[in-house]
Amino acid sequence: RILIAVDGSQPANRAFEHLLAIARTTDEIFVLAVAEDPTVFVSTPFDPVNMEAIAKISQGIKEKMINVVKMNGKKLAEKGLNPKCLIGKGCAKEIICEEAEKNNIDLVIIGRRSQSGIKQLFYESHSTYVLHHVKCCVMVIKEDSEPMTNNDREDSQQIDYNSE
Repeated sequence: RILIAVDGSQPANRAFEHLLAIARTTDEIFVLAVAEDPTVFVSTPFDPVNMEAIAKISQGIKEKMINVVKMNGKKLAEKGLNPKCLIGKGCAKEIICEEAEKNNIDLVIIGRRSQSGIKQLFYESHSTYVLHHVKCCVMVIKEDSEPMTNNDREDSQQIDYNSE
């Protein structure tokens, strides 16, 4: 059971490419996009005008995430896979961990963007949070990594442990 976190960003798209390279038709795949709450980023008082604007922004974010999850679900279906598409609302890093536990996920795949040293000191990235809080394995895909292909590696040679 694999959960892929998507948001339409370059790191998430790169992680999705890696999923396409490793996924098998027997895998149960969950595609998760999270519509984060914009009120977290707003520092103005919540008067009726601001609340209406925030509601519109929130709806726009949700619509974008629904489109992202559908697009990725269709790409998986084209490869003969049958994904379950999920849309969450709230703090993305927390929702990823909650969905992983709720769905008994074996592997979470998440993209990671490069951050400056100062930003790393003050801001815990989604990938770092997931890595430290989820109970299953995590594959973190760096923004500039290339997906593995079957042509990139040789088959291992079997060695008989009884021979001398």
